[in-house]
Amino acid sequence: MQTVKNNYVESYRRFEEERDDLDKKIEKRYEDIARAERSIERLNKKKSELDYPNWVESLVKPIAEKFAEDFGLSYNIYGPFGIRSYVTIYWMEDKEVSIVEQPVKLLTLEPFDLEKEQLYYETGRKRENISYPLNSIGAMNGMDREILPLPDSFDEIRKLIRSSSE
Repeated sequence: MQTVKNNYVESYRRFEEERDDLDKKIEKRYEDIARAERSIERLNKKKSELDYPNWVESLVKPIAEKFAEDFGLSYNIYGPFGIRSYVTIYWMEDKEVSIVEQPVKLLTLEPFDLEKEQLYYETGRKRENISYPLNSIGAMNGMDREILPLPDSFDEIRKLIRSSSE
């Protein structure tokens, strides 16, 4: 009977050793998970602190500055406004005077699909066969206005700039 008892005790000792070894491996994996979770938190924090590129600063402002220099005028950028997120650049003689009280040059731009480099401009015309009821979301957001792709050339863009006297 002593042999049977000894076999049991030996089996139990091996069981405890194997269980302890597995517990150590499990604990190591939990430490790996905790380390990975801390790393993920740091990466998420870095990600949340990334500066999203501002299309008005990066795309619209250089256009405004280029033509302000060419025209010898000051400029203001108004917007983005509405569902279309359109902005209008106004070039004027005096920034201290309201744009409705002086002649201005203007260009309205819309971020059509910036990931595909598609910046559009408003032509100043209404879209054919499109109308929205007065005070509807579509009417208030200019969804009936014609927009076309903005050319890549400053010379071509210059031709699109309208004057308030038009």
